[in-house]
Amino acid sequence: MSKEVLLEKLTDPIYREAFISQEIDTGIPMQLRAMREERGWKQKYIAEKMDTKQPRFSLMEKPGYGNFSLNTLKKLASIFNVGLIVSFVPFSEMIDFVEGFSRKRLEIPSFVDEYPALEQRYAKTRRLADSRQRNLDFPTETSAVTNSSTEWLTATSLAPYDEATMTAEAAALMSPPDVAVSAQQAIY
Repeated sequence: MSKEVLLEKLTDPIYREAFISQEIDTGIPMQLRAMREERGWKQKYIAEKMDTKQPRFSLMEKPGYGNFSLNTLKKLASIFNVGLIVSFVPFSEMIDFVEGFSRKRLEIPSFVDEYPALEQRYAKTRRLADSRQRNLDFPTETSAVTNSSTEWLTATSLAPYDEATMTAEAAALMSPPDVAVSAQQAIY
């Protein structure tokens, strides 16, 4: 169904209510089954982790099951080692979410499987942010800089240091003279 047709149907309040309910009651069971199968797990394995019986978990994987509590969803997120977002959203997001249906949306990787890519992504983002911040923080010749700040900048920029092994005394020496920071605070 196109977004235009869906939007037209959503003008009916009864349809909107059924639409939201159906997305939850069908989407979550489909995700559970896809994640379980992707990991090669049996229903019994997950049921044991949840302190329940296999037939009970089997019901949770059936589209139309609508008895998920937040505690159950949190427990399942923990077992599968995935994130869980429970949030009210505008219908524009809901429509885009439903339109973006794919196998990838169902087979959510565990944190352990996703971690290397996340670490790489956020390290790159952090390096960019640090670089931009250094460019903003670095005093220029035209900026108003006191002699003591200039001396501090010259002294500290000439001596590279390793933050992991920096002593409290070294951290205090590297603090600008006009900033009141204790040596202990400087290394954190």
